[in-house]
Amino acid sequence: MTRAATFCLLILTGQAACVASESDRLGEQAAVQVERGENLYTQKCASCHDAEGGIGPRLTGKVLAGYRTIGTLFDYNRLAMPYGAPGSLSEEEYWDVLAYLLESRDLTTPTAPLNARSSELELRD
Repeated sequence: MTRAATFCLLILTGQAACVASESDRLGEQAAVQVERGENLYTQKCASCHDAEGGIGPRLTGKVLAGYRTIGTLFDYNRLAMPYGAPGSLSEEEYWDVLAYLLESRDLTTPTAPLNARSSELELRD
């Protein structure tokens, strides 16, 4: 193998490792977002949506998919939730809760953290 071919192979290998590292980093960030969302959901949402006799509907995959896009679901949550205190979470916290809901209801397994660029993604049950 020539020096040039060896050098190109090393560069290609290095780039592939960089891409894998970026992918791993984004996956770890998504997992952290889901964990934060689970904690927030437990604190702010579960008493209405998971409790027996709670005032909110059970948030099944079918209910969530009815919003059609992640952006529509995000906007609804930001404007209407939590009950009695809409808009009281930060934008990041709303994305965190949404990431948890989508992952826990098997609508998606995030490979990167959710944010405004995720808005157009469709929801399918």
